[in-house]
Amino acid sequence: TNGTCECQLNLRGFYAGSTCEDCATGFWGAQCTLSCSCNGRGSCDRTSGECNCFQSLETGYWGGQYCTVCADGYIGLQCKSRNIQLSENVNATGSYSVEQKHAKKRTVAFMDTTFQLRYHGAVPLAITRR
Repeated sequence: TNGTCECQLNLRGFYAGSTCEDCATGFWGAQCTLSCSCNGRGSCDRTSGECNCFQSLETGYWGGQYCTVCADGYIGLQCKSRNIQLSENVNATGSYSVEQKHAKKRTVAFMDTTFQLRYHGAVPLAITRR
């Protein structure tokens, strides 16, 4: 009655989109009947079944053939946290300070000027050169 399609979601095909010509998330193939092996963390290419892993803060930043690992630069159970990786550049300069704000608590701050990353927290930070 309102001009929109109601897509088929059964064993004859799992379709989506405004004209029901796309496969629903989790399915691929000519008839959209093949189950996608991207573990719910990506969508499949309709013809090859290859995973296109999700890449957003909402869904996580996934990678790998079947979207089972975090994409480069991300960590955590849901792959939503940036991996703060300090520079391996031996010419990088940085600053380090320990501030005593309370008698029992201290704050550690470090700035990697190569990547413009800053660490600030209560956990001591170990920086080593290989």
